[in-house]
Amino acid sequence: MAKAAEEKCVERLEEHQEARGGFWYLSLVCKDAFYHLYRYLYKKKNILFSIFHRRILEESRWSDLPEELLGMITLRLFGQDYSSFHDICRTWRSEANPFPLQISPYQSHIPIAQTPWLVYFEEEAHVLNVSHPLCQSNLIEISGLSDSRICCSKDGWLLIWQFSRKVFFFNPFNKTTIELPDFPREQWDYPSSEYTEVILPALSFSSPPISSDCVVFGISGSWDDGQAVSICIIRRGEASWTIHQRRDNNESFILSNANPVYHNGIFYCLGEGRGDLGIYDPAKDHWTIESHCLPPLVYSEDVNSLFVQCNGNLFLVFQGHMGKGVFVFVLDLDVLIWDHVQHLEDHMFFSNG
Repeated sequence: MAKAAEEKCVERLEEHQEARGGFWYLSLVCKDAFYHLYRYLYKKKNILFSIFHRRILEESRWSDLPEELLGMITLRLFGQDYSSFHDICRTWRSEANPFPLQISPYQSHIPIAQTPWLVYFEEEAHVLNVSHPLCQSNLIEISGLSDSRICCSKDGWLLIWQFSRKVFFFNPFNKTTIELPDFPREQWDYPSSEYTEVILPALSFSSPPISSDCVVFGISGSWDDGQAVSICIIRRGEASWTIHQRRDNNESFILSNANPVYHNGIFYCLGEGRGDLGIYDPAKDHWTIESHCLPPLVYSEDVNSLFVQCNGNLFLVFQGHMGKGVFVFVLDLDVLIWDHVQHLEDHMFFSNG
C-alpha cells in the first residue's frame, strides 16, 4: 500500500513540477499519499497509537503550559483578546498564579506593558476610551461617571475624581472599582463672603490600591500670597482623609497644572513658571520648596506643562501656545537641578494641549 502511494505521489509530482516551479509544492502534492501511509501505519500499530493518543489526552492540559510561555503569549494580546485569554481554564484565572511578565510586581496582569495605552473619556461622560497603537480602541461604558476626570494612572489603575467629591480607583482591563472615603469638602473648599469656592486638588498615588503601601496624595495652592498649600493624604485601610496646611514664609509656591509625581517614596509637585519643586515626604510628613529658575523663553502664561516619571527619571515638558515651541528637561535628583534634554532617544511622551 505504501508503494502504491509512493508511485501515485511521483506521478502527480511529475505532472505539476514544471507548472508549479519544482519541489516547493511537494507537501501539497503528496498530501493524499501521506494520508494513506499514515492510515496503513495506524492499522498496523493500532495498540501503540492507542496508548500514544490516550497519553496525549491525559497529559495535554492547557493549565500545564509553562508560565514562561504564558507570559510570552499575554505580551502579544490586546484588548478583548487579553480578557478572553483568562477564560481558557481555571488556573489562568487564579490570582495566586499570575503570569510572570518580567516587568514589575504590580504589572503582572497588565498586557503590553512596554507600550503605552491611551485612556480618555469620550464626549459622553460615561464612556471610557482605552486604545493601543497596535489594536482597535475599546469603548468601556461605566455608569455614574458624569462630571469626572482622570487624575492619575499607574500600573493599569486610574484614579478618578468626580466633582461631587467622590474619588475612586478604576481598572479598565478587568473593570474593577475601588472607592475611597468621601472627600472632606468642609475642610478643603475655600469659603468666601458670597459662596464656597470649589478647590480641585491635583492628585497622585504611590502604588496600586491592591498593595499594602498605597498612598493617595492631593495638593492645592494657597488662596492668598502663594506661601501656603493644602495637602490631603489617605493610606490604604484608613477610614478618612488627613488634611495638612503647609506654609513657608520664605518661599512662595504656586502650583502648576501638572499632576504630582511619586518617585522613590517622595511626591514631587511642579510649581508654575520657573520650574520650582514642592517636595513632600509622606513618611515624615515633611514639605519643602526647591527653587529652580528656567530660561525666560521657556515659560509664559500660555505654556502647558507635563510632569512625568520615565525609567527612574523625572521629566518636565513645556509646550507653548498651540504647540509652538516644546522644551524638555530632566531633573538631576542628586543636586535637584533641571538639565535641558536635546534628544528623547527611544522615549515618547503624550501631552494634551
